[in-house]
Amino acid sequence: MDLVHTDIKPENVLFLKDPCQQHADYFIKLIDFGNISYVSEGNRNTITTRQYRAPEVILGCCEWGKPCDVWSVACVAMEIYLGQLLFNTHDSFEHLGLIEKMIGNFPIWMVNRTRPEMKKLFYYKEVTFNKKFDKFFFLGQDWSF
Repeated sequence: MDLVHTDIKPENVLFLKDPCQQHADYFIKLIDFGNISYVSEGNRNTITTRQYRAPEVILGCCEWGKPCDVWSVACVAMEIYLGQLLFNTHDSFEHLGLIEKMIGNFPIWMVNRTRPEMKKLFYYKEVTFNKKFDKFFFLGQDWSF
């Protein structure tokens, strides 16, 4: 199927025990397909609950689809594992900073394709250690640990 759920969050994920298995085998079932859309429709309005929103949705840097749902599922899984929100924020800029702090700098292709109002938040810096590499910083900060 060429569908995107667009609103994966804990309230829309059921963990069910397989009644046919003798062992505790569980599976995941998604519910609430009210905001579903087809990948072929291209960009759509932002629907995903902020805390589970993929960076490409926030940045508006590319057509978004199934990978955004995968990101949301991963955020839900980490929330279940940690017992708290992975990205506890209600602000897009802070959300991007928290994402970058966790996974590292955004890829250059993402920065280059970012919406103009978001692109101004990135700046380029060349860093030299044993070897030279390029690095982007979000909000003027190195968000590495």
